[in-house]
Amino acid sequence: MWETAGQFLKGKLLVECGEFAQGLLVLCDAFETCSRTGWRLTYAEFKGTLALGLAGTGRLDEALVALDDAMEAEGADGHGWYAPELLRIKGEVLLLQAANQSAPAAEDRFNQAAQMAHEQGALFWELRVAVSVARLRVSQGRRHEARAPLASVYDRFTEGFTTADLRAARILLEGLPP
Repeated sequence: MWETAGQFLKGKLLVECGEFAQGLLVLCDAFETCSRTGWRLTYAEFKGTLALGLAGTGRLDEALVALDDAMEAEGADGHGWYAPELLRIKGEVLLLQAANQSAPAAEDRFNQAAQMAHEQGALFWELRVAVSVARLRVSQGRRHEARAPLASVYDRFTEGFTTADLRAARILLEGLPP
């Protein structure tokens, strides 16, 4: 079981480093082991990572299926601890799928994710969603609307400013008009 957990973590790291094809191989191998054994090691989290890997290789329809599977694993109400991140990832995949045509659907997923993260008191998920929303608004030429929501979440942090997500948020904020 611990070897499989390590495989999931290795696959997640590879995907987060942009090595999508290699990460997919490792993740698929770990999911195959789970399929044979019945283990469900933080299933939703790693299905979300699988979706990111699939999206990174251009397999967007498969990424959406993986996300739906992950949301189902989160429970009937879809309000598990990882649900806000799954909704955010789904919004990102929708943006890749059809560019401007999917922007309203993606923004809807981001809004759902933000509300759910806020209800859970999950500030880190709120930050990730706020970064996604800010990037969407910048890509739409709505730079003036991107700063305030991101800054309101970023300003609630009191520590962790060297983490990748907070650094990315700070860099994005620095590039936005006041």
